[in-house]
Amino acid sequence: MFSYEVVSGNGAGEVTVVISGDAVFTHSEEIDRALCDALDTCDSLTVDVGAAKELDLTFRVLLCSLHRRSELINKSVSVRDTRAPGRKERQSRYARVDGCLSKDASGLCSLWHGSGGGKR
Repeated sequence: MFSYEVVSGNGAGEVTVVISGDAVFTHSEEIDRALCDALDTCDSLTVDVGAAKELDLTFRVLLCSLHRRSELINKSVSVRDTRAPGRKERQSRYARVDGCLSKDASGLCSLWHGSGGGKR
């Protein structure tokens, strides 16, 4: 089951989407709608995956798509993973940068590695 909560950020124009449950292929349409709707309401979007039970490649692709969209409309997206104590460590760095239009000066995607990438 996929669920999420939209929370106002600390500053004006900031929103956080807290993902919980399973952000996987079978929920891709709902995930995409939730993330795009949230981006439409703010200037700076943080996607918090700390409470997610399962994240698959589809979720990562949707984040990359959202990141590209945000760059094209002059908004920002970041990812935060605040793991609960005792939870298995999830892969925190993602190597995929091929085709990314948002590479930073080091050639890495700014969503996953740069200043716009949130907590790693």
